[in-house]
Amino acid sequence: MSSPSARPEQQGSDRRLFIWIFLIAGTFLLIYSARALFSSETGLYALFHYQFSRRDLKSEKESLEKHVLDEKKQVLELTVDPFALERVARERQHRVRPGEILVLPESQSILSRE
Repeated sequence: MSSPSARPEQQGSDRRLFIWIFLIAGTFLLIYSARALFSSETGLYALFHYQFSRRDLKSEKESLEKHVLDEKKQVLELTVDPFALERVARERQHRVRPGEILVLPESQSILSRE
């Protein structure tokens, strides 16, 4: 601060100046911290947004992995079981053997064969 021989008015003035500088610096630091904490790019909003996105993507990944396993299981079943391929052809494509008659429920039409 100032030397011991300085007048008391100057010591009080130096102390007020120090307090003002401290308050201005503290205010600047507080504003900068609040901006960093709540800004849309680096703040809490972005953090929560990324955490929710991560959770949603993780559940979607698990769902897709389960779907892939089901599809692989179905492919294996179709390659191993000789009647499985015929069953799929009859159910999905309405195929029939020669001499058989195709009977569909009223909600489906014969055009769905094509």
